[in-house]
Amino acid sequence: MVDILRTAVSGLMASRTAMATTSHNVANVNTPYYSRQRVELGTPMPEQRSYGYLGRGVEIQGITRAYDEFLMKQLRGHGSGVGQYDTLNNLTGQMSALLGDTEVGLTPNLEKFFGALQDLANSPASIPARQVFLDEARTLTTRVQDIDGALGGLRKSVDTGIRNAVATINDLTAGVAKLNQDIAATQSPANAPNDLLDNRDRLLMDLSKLVGIQVVTQDDGGVNVFMGNGQPLVVGNNAYQLEAAPSGFDPQEITVRLPGQAAGSDLERYIAGGELGGYFEFRRTILNPAQDGLGLLAMGLTETFNDQHAKGMNLDGETGVALFAARAPKVWTHGANQGDAAFSASLVDSTALARSDYEIRYDGANYSAVRLSDQKVLLASGDLAALNVELEKDGLALTPSSGAPQAGDRFLLQPTRQGGAGFELLVGDPRKVAAAAPITTSAATGNLGSGGISPGAVADSDNANLWNTVTIEFTAVDQFTVTDTVTGDSFTQAYDSVNGTTVSYNGWEVTLSGNPQAGDTFEVKDNIGGIGDNRNALELVKLELKPQLLGGNDYRGVYAQMIAEVGAQGRRVESTLRSQEALFEQSTMARESISGVNLDEEAANLVRFQQAYEASAQMIQTANSLFKTVLDAVRS
Repeated sequence: MVDILRTAVSGLMASRTAMATTSHNVANVNTPYYSRQRVELGTPMPEQRSYGYLGRGVEIQGITRAYDEFLMKQLRGHGSGVGQYDTLNNLTGQMSALLGDTEVGLTPNLEKFFGALQDLANSPASIPARQVFLDEARTLTTRVQDIDGALGGLRKSVDTGIRNAVATINDLTAGVAKLNQDIAATQSPANAPNDLLDNRDRLLMDLSKLVGIQVVTQDDGGVNVFMGNGQPLVVGNNAYQLEAAPSGFDPQEITVRLPGQAAGSDLERYIAGGELGGYFEFRRTILNPAQDGLGLLAMGLTETFNDQHAKGMNLDGETGVALFAARAPKVWTHGANQGDAAFSASLVDSTALARSDYEIRYDGANYSAVRLSDQKVLLASGDLAALNVELEKDGLALTPSSGAPQAGDRFLLQPTRQGGAGFELLVGDPRKVAAAAPITTSAATGNLGSGGISPGAVADSDNANLWNTVTIEFTAVDQFTVTDTVTGDSFTQAYDSVNGTTVSYNGWEVTLSGNPQAGDTFEVKDNIGGIGDNRNALELVKLELKPQLLGGNDYRGVYAQMIAEVGAQGRRVESTLRSQEALFEQSTMARESISGVNLDEEAANLVRFQQAYEASAQMIQTANSLFKTVLDAVRS
């Protein structure tokens, strides 16, 4: 009877534990990353009797969880991809909407600006036409500033996202380290703290959505967590906190480093995957090039328009002044520099500008420079003069401002990043628009030959003698003399009747052609009073379609290229996001097929365990009845 009771009680306890475990599974059916648990049953060592071995019922050998480490690793990897590309897709979508919107984008303003310029060329003496041109120019500069401000807003959103992601990462790694400690304290070779392990998996899954990680399981049940190139986040019971801090170069740009590390010891280049990787990739590959492109457009339009406008004459008989202004290139000094050197940069040729930053290093004797957009080494080693030779090929020049560099010092040259923010119109008086050419040419009415002279063009508006009257007299059919009637200076030049001859003098150029005769004269003089002259306005109009920026683009082409690149990036990101989401869904289903709770299966198990429980209870009742029968027999 004792044997019967003992066996029945073991069955009762086993069934009760199995039902409790099943109930636990059902209760956690909606708990993220919960792994289904199962009671492992076995038979204890039987008792040897004279007639053989007598079984001792059932024993609980453990409670295990249905778990596949490979599937969890795969799921974390795909979760990291979803986090990264979901962040990229959201930010890229905002940028595409900003740049491509017909209401707030730049294309309509460029069209209106050049349309007003053409109207001015058609009516150069019209004050209303001049005012409309200035109004459209002001609207254009305001729109560029607005777009740059919106891009700056996206930059701030990225910085905020980085800060929030780092704060959450620190919370999660601290939680993983605490669970490592709890698991090590409670785990035994025979039994594992299943719920603690699931909680840790859930934290690791959340962590992987924020940053790409590698997880290494230790013998004591703990895990070590690394990111990027092996930077530890969790080792045993220790969590290594991250810090969102200003960049070593730009204090307004947020990056990631370990607390206590010097500026410049950032981990950004090692971070990939997850939301954090998405923020850094967006800023590096989409936001920076777009803002650089907008700045390049503003700086290119400023330089080319100002150069041509200076070659014209306004209604007051003055040469043109600068129409636009844009901020100069910026040189950042690294926060970890040992020297106190500071540099300024200037624009040499906007048509040679690239949409790129440049990192400049000093080794104690020489400089080196790398163009960051394509990692091209512009200068391996050389002095400042050699550095400027290479930078001038990209339209830039570097000038020392103060101090002296020390070995290891670094500098970041940003040619166009701030160009859009500082784009502004400098002319407010419509009379100051230089639509006319400052010189006019004419042939003497008594000329005998068929020679002609071009209207002339200004090459150097700063020439002090630009306004002087100059005569050109042919002393022979193949020779002429040029005389400045103000200074009295003169020179003789040969004439080519077949190809014509260009004369460059006093900051202007004219071309003589045809077959002049000896004694024929021509005159170049100021155009004061020529309010109906539109020659410089026409030259400004020509700039609209002139392929002079960023490898042969006109102004619209630069902006169109920005939109096209952002659109292409957006399509790539969206496509990759869909792929990552599909892979994540597949991995989730694969994990659920092994670790997930199936309510139908659990319901069937509950019925089965309940029946076993009731049968064991019936056995106890039978044993009790037999025991009572024996007691009654003894009493009687």
